[in-house]
Amino acid sequence: MRVGLVFFRDDYLAVGGAKMSSPFYCPIFRQVLGEYGIGLDECWADELMPSPERYRNQLLVLVYREAWALRNLAFGSTVEQTEQAARENNNTVLHGIELGRLIADKGHSNRVLCEAGIPVPKLVTGNSAAFAVFSNENDGTHKPVFIHEAGAELDLKRYNTAYIDTTHYYHGEIYYVVLRAMCVGAKCVAVYVRVRPVSEGDPSVHATDSPVDAGLLNHLHKEIVTPRRAAIMELCEAIGGRLGLAFFAHDILPSNTSEDLYVCETNFKFDLWYNRNHLVPLGDRVPHNDHVAAAIRSSHAFVDGARKLGYL
Repeated sequence: MRVGLVFFRDDYLAVGGAKMSSPFYCPIFRQVLGEYGIGLDECWADELMPSPERYRNQLLVLVYREAWALRNLAFGSTVEQTEQAARENNNTVLHGIELGRLIADKGHSNRVLCEAGIPVPKLVTGNSAAFAVFSNENDGTHKPVFIHEAGAELDLKRYNTAYIDTTHYYHGEIYYVVLRAMCVGAKCVAVYVRVRPVSEGDPSVHATDSPVDAGLLNHLHKEIVTPRRAAIMELCEAIGGRLGLAFFAHDILPSNTSEDLYVCETNFKFDLWYNRNHLVPLGDRVPHNDHVAAAIRSSHAFVDGARKLGYL
């Protein structure tokens, strides 16, 4: 019984940290799989394509940037052809191109999750804002974002949603807060707090935006994550129920005016290289930043999820 990770030479950034930091994650994944008597193979897609029979009857996981596959037609076609060749050789394939294109398109995934009863920010499709609107690129990451006041003209090509106020005050500073929930299918294995000072004038919050401040991160984790942990687990279970088994990172907006949680986007993700390296100076002073434990939990969750579906 074996599992295969399939990488793409045209998307080396995926295994360089964007989706998986392979030198960190793969040894942990291999060790946990071994505890169940399952072997792990790693191969490039161009090695799989000429001799797919070598990996016949396996569970294969494609490792790629779904936004790149959506924007770059040639690369998207490569992923699609790889998936097709694998399935023709009786392989079960995770992170297929259909799911990849769905989650890469923020507007599409918003509608799909909304239809499944999962709370998402209200999608704004009109030319002008009737209320405060958060505007982002419809695909991709680290793109410019804006908060538009009511009455502002909107670019319909962008991902426009109702603005959710997630700001929190700590020691004289106000911060935007976003939770990142790492999941395998319906199982949430870790929740990280990401913050950015409002004074920076940019409401987009990423891993390296968080101040390297153990007091701040622990305070917000205690105030936001701890009391909503059950709700976060339930929310992630619902997302997994709709999207299926995959390695996910869900970005969740915790409202500061209620206990409500909103899923603003999701993507494929095995581990958080940027979080781990950015917060290295804090060591074990931020307990919820234990990435080794999270990788172990995600590996076990993968086996559990795959077995329930009859894949292993």
